Amino acid sequence: MMLSGVPNLAFSIGYTNSSWTLKVGLLCEHFCRLLAHMDASGHDICRPEPADPAMPTRPFLDFGAGYIRRAVDRLPRQGDRMPWLTSMDYHSDVRLLRADSVVDPELHFTRAGAGAGTGAGPKVSPTPGLKVSPVPGAEDEPEAGAGGEPEAGTQAVRAATTTSRHTM
Repeated sequence: MMLSGVPNLAFSIGYTNSSWTLKVGLLCEHFCRLLAHMDASGHDICRPEPADPAMPTRPFLDFGAGYIRRAVDRLPRQGDRMPWLTSMDYHSDVRLLRADSVVDPELHFTRAGAGAGTGAGPKVSPTPGLKVSPVPGAEDEPEAGAGGEPEAGTQAVRAATTTSRHTM
């Protein structure tokens, strides 16, 4: 999984309804395929960006555990369409993460020094009113919430899927 506007960062969250490691393994395989694609095409940077900055979002984890419910406003969010959705279906994920292409119109590939990855982070995320904090060291300031501080949970999760037809 990757965060919108954050280059070259991947993390994994397992299934909450099945074996945690089943999902983590699939995500790692997919990310290795993404790295192989970057090597083969000469790209150093991969940055997910939503095509629709106004895309609605919802909590990343639909999980009733108290530790999740207490932190849900500080966690990344998922979008309402692929590839920004998080799937909890192993069989769909196998098809998606093992077989489908790692290339997607919402993944931007560049070479270091080619103008991307300069530290300038995005200000708009896939949700109206939800702000995305810039990449650390960015020149742009994050959008402030009502109290003048960046809003909690401001980065939308981009699922490790890489085509807009994917489910995750």
